[in-house]
Amino acid sequence: TKSKPNFIVGFAYLLATQLTSKLLPFFINTLVARRLTPEEFGVPTVHFYLLSTAILTTREGFRRALMRDSVKDASLGYAWLVLPIGGFLSIVIPLGVIWSQNISTREPYGLALLYYSAAAFIELCAEPYYIRAMRMSAFKLRLFAETTSTVLRSVLTYALVSANQNNVVMAFAYSQLLYAISMAVIYVCATTKAPEKSMLRDSATVKLIGIFSLQAVWKLVLAEGEKAALIAVAAADEVGVYGLVASLGAAFARLVLQPFEEAAFVIFTRSVSSKSQSSKEKEVFNALLRVAIIFGSTAAFMGPHFSWLALRILYGERWANQHFASETLGFYAILILPLAVNGITEAFAHAVMSSSELSSSNIWLLVCSFVNVGGTLMLQRRLGPVALLVANALSMIVRITFTSSYIRKRFASQKANARLKFLSKTYLSALVIFSIVARLSDQALRRDPSALGLLAHTGCGAIILAILLVTLYFYERDAFLYLSRHDKSD
Repeated sequence: TKSKPNFIVGFAYLLATQLTSKLLPFFINTLVARRLTPEEFGVPTVHFYLLSTAILTTREGFRRALMRDSVKDASLGYAWLVLPIGGFLSIVIPLGVIWSQNISTREPYGLALLYYSAAAFIELCAEPYYIRAMRMSAFKLRLFAETTSTVLRSVLTYALVSANQNNVVMAFAYSQLLYAISMAVIYVCATTKAPEKSMLRDSATVKLIGIFSLQAVWKLVLAEGEKAALIAVAAADEVGVYGLVASLGAAFARLVLQPFEEAAFVIFTRSVSSKSQSSKEKEVFNALLRVAIIFGSTAAFMGPHFSWLALRILYGERWANQHFASETLGFYAILILPLAVNGITEAFAHAVMSSSELSSSNIWLLVCSFVNVGGTLMLQRRLGPVALLVANALSMIVRITFTSSYIRKRFASQKANARLKFLSKTYLSALVIFSIVARLSDQALRRDPSALGLLAHTGCGAIILAILLVTLYFYERDAFLYLSRHDKSD
């Protein structure tokens, strides 16, 4: 039987998972990056990341479809299909790269490609067990699995890079392989009952898997296609700068927004889609959207003014002064706002859309893919790695426009008030004012990058954060309180 969904508890466990599984490798990467040049850092963090993501995209359609409340337990056997599909991709993709680039598997780069592919397939072997666990809201298991696996990977990465800086790619490859083995072993051993391998004939479930899998492919092109374009047209040091900035700039998105979106999807899927609760559905959506806008707006207004400081403290003066580095990180902070809004609107839409509506949404993902890749190619020469983020922001706006239109129509058909409450004028005014203050402080730091200047700008940021938190408490806390009361009343 399924546990009753609880947003606060689920979000807390998912957030803890992100804190342990993302923060630790982030700090390890910080230590590693200080030892490497941008060219060396870009290979494992961008090239191999793309390879793993392409193979692991196999599982996204199965996850979205089989975790729906409407899918019966008897249909979970379809989860096993991820293995032959993933196995095929884990062979074809690396061999295609090796053949097209004329890479020798005797060289560290070619051998690392094979190791990363094997690691991705091993991770896919645990997918049927993962789906069963998440349908039972086993957030504790996910926390344990990702924490344990990430600790092992991070420790091994640092140890190997410290021991031999001349073979960085293999250090990352061995560590990724250990991570995958650990994840698979934990899920297989901890999940008491795996889905039956025999499959009940369920055309509706198969159709859902196909639709969500197609969406996952388009999202892969949408989210990662511009990275491939960047690799193709940008210099190696620019790819390295993007790899570094992505690990730092994505920290907030991965630590907060990803678990927030995942917990929201579970709540929408399990308890919000009931037509008998249209007013409650709108209230839950509005509360979640407001919280996402709070996170995103704060990052967008404040992040750009502390990007150089973050690079200087974490990675040193060489990385902070690298061409396009602080500009790329600053724009990444701005990108968090559309990322946050899109995460909630898509989570809601995917939870309540019919199969035909999901199919039509794939057309918009195709449009976004062209916007993303085309924008990167056109803007890269002028903006460098920032072009990738500008193109990403434009495609996010297109996706938000589509899902927002669908959501408005849904609320109108339910005769629910489609008006939504966003940020209060007081908090928005505070963001604008303190953004100006932070910019002036940042300009003073650039003129005098001494230890005293670093301390002064850090202190300025701490004071601004404290004031914003107090403002949030008095003017925006009702959204957080509503979500808490919603859990208790369910």
